[in-house]
Amino acid sequence: MTIAKKLRMIVLLSAGTVPVFILLFALAFMMQSRAQERMTASDSIARAAAEINIHSGHYLRHPEESMYAKWMGAYNSAAKILKQMPVKDTENRVVVDRMLRNLSEMNTFFSELAASSEKGRRMLSSRTADALIMRAGELTEDAFRLVAVSDEEIRSLNRVLIELFTIISVLLTLAVLLTSVALGRRISGPINKLRAGTEVIGSGNLDYRTGIRSDDEIGQLSEAFDQMTASLKTITVSRDDLANEVAERIRAEEALRQNQRFLETVIRNAPACIKLVAEDGSLLQMNPAGLSILEADSIEQVQGKNISSCASFKYQPAFMNLIKEVFQAKTGTLEFEAVSLKGKPLWLSTNAAPLYDNAGTITALLGITVDITERKRAEEEREKLIRELARSNKELEQFAYVASHDLQEPLRMVTGFVSLLEQKYKGRLDEKADKYIRFAVDGSVRMQKLIEGLLAYSRVSTRGGEFKRVELVEVFHEAVANLSASIQESKAHVARGDLPAVKGDEMQLLQLLQNLIGNAVKFRKPDVPPEVHISAQKKEKEWMFEVRDNGIGIKKENFDKLFQVFTRLHSREEYAGTGIGLAVCKKIVERHGGRIWVDSVPWEGSSFFFTIPFG
Repeated sequence: MTIAKKLRMIVLLSAGTVPVFILLFALAFMMQSRAQERMTASDSIARAAAEINIHSGHYLRHPEESMYAKWMGAYNSAAKILKQMPVKDTENRVVVDRMLRNLSEMNTFFSELAASSEKGRRMLSSRTADALIMRAGELTEDAFRLVAVSDEEIRSLNRVLIELFTIISVLLTLAVLLTSVALGRRISGPINKLRAGTEVIGSGNLDYRTGIRSDDEIGQLSEAFDQMTASLKTITVSRDDLANEVAERIRAEEALRQNQRFLETVIRNAPACIKLVAEDGSLLQMNPAGLSILEADSIEQVQGKNISSCASFKYQPAFMNLIKEVFQAKTGTLEFEAVSLKGKPLWLSTNAAPLYDNAGTITALLGITVDITERKRAEEEREKLIRELARSNKELEQFAYVASHDLQEPLRMVTGFVSLLEQKYKGRLDEKADKYIRFAVDGSVRMQKLIEGLLAYSRVSTRGGEFKRVELVEVFHEAVANLSASIQESKAHVARGDLPAVKGDEMQLLQLLQNLIGNAVKFRKPDVPPEVHISAQKKEKEWMFEVRDNGIGIKKENFDKLFQVFTRLHSREEYAGTGIGLAVCKKIVERHGGRIWVDSVPWEGSSFFFTIPFG
């Protein structure tokens, strides 16, 4: 409810009491008037009764016509008053009726007295006079009784009116007071809160809200106040945002200027040629490094000219195709031969990309050109060296193969004759001779094994087979079968995980697994059966294989020596061998495009790893 409605209600309540008061006063006045009329009538009756009583005595003493007329006048007046007298209740009606009877009897008595003769009047006077006096006394008592009743009625009405006025006044006063207090609280509380809100907002807190919720003018004012605060905050935030945006734009412009200076500095001092070329091939811009490469004296010497005329391009059509592709939103790279403006031969490499404007339209080719003349010369020199090295390696491998192959025949003959000497003359010569012959036999046998190992090493490159799909599970089982004698002798346990199929030289992969498994069986701990396990793990671009054993292990400082030709970490008396097996493994793995390495802890076993790329 609005405050205006509440105020109107108070006014209407106050105004509504006025008719109530008027009505009550009118009713009371009417009741009092009637009571006053009854009191006046009662008083008149009392006077009339008194007059009748007086006139009766006078008439009895002086029965004159004038006395008779006065008595009848008093009687008629009393009768008229009694007949017209308003009666409030039954009790008063009984009194009035009794007064009328008494008055009627007095009239009867007086009439008898007046009609009698003088003699008869004297006979009746005593009895009639007593009756008249008695009836007049009763009439007077009743008249005074009515006067007393009317007087009491008037007093009662006055008391009721006073009490009613007091009660209504108190109730009206309380209603007005309570309504005023409630209205005051309803108004003063929110107004104080609004005043406090203005102080809070004035201090800069635009997030403050009064939170007054009511359906009167104070609630509307509070809502408008909160809306004003929100709008003020929006305006303030917008102003702050605008200020921040302006500051940010200034910072961005400064950063843009710094970036522009930075780019200008980079382009000006870049060691590579940076240029802009139009779609028709004309040069738009070029940095000092580009002018230096072209041996131009100034930008004016080349600006606006076709780029191919600035330097004689051996592959001019290819460069024009590059420009065409760039203006089709593509990027490209081109290496080409050229001649500078002063006749210097050049090899150049250009990376080109489109340059866009703000509308997304390609406006120029942005090219970065590097003088690769020295690199090309180095590459040519390197290719020449590679070709010479390949030829030399091939000749060396051929020489090693031929030498090893040709050495075997005389070595077999030497070995055979020395063995015959040992058999024929053993015990027939002195002890030293036997010893020397035994040394000769051992040396020739060892030399034969070295030559065989050298031949195997050279054959990895010269006699390699065709690469094809190889099931390593089958290769594993074949290698284990080839090593069955040493495996049974050492009581070794050789196991595998899942092994894949790879693309490679089947015989060389067999030799690889056989060498690694054989080494694991050979280099075992005393009185400990070898445990050998081979597994495979799939990597991003290759298979990684592991051959793990529980053997004597290898010191870390010897890891790099293991894969060199004729490298031995133990004496021939401890472990037999030529020292070529792991070198052959390395050469096989490298021929297949992989790597090989070892991880080991002395007396805890070794793990040999090698990789083979996916087919």
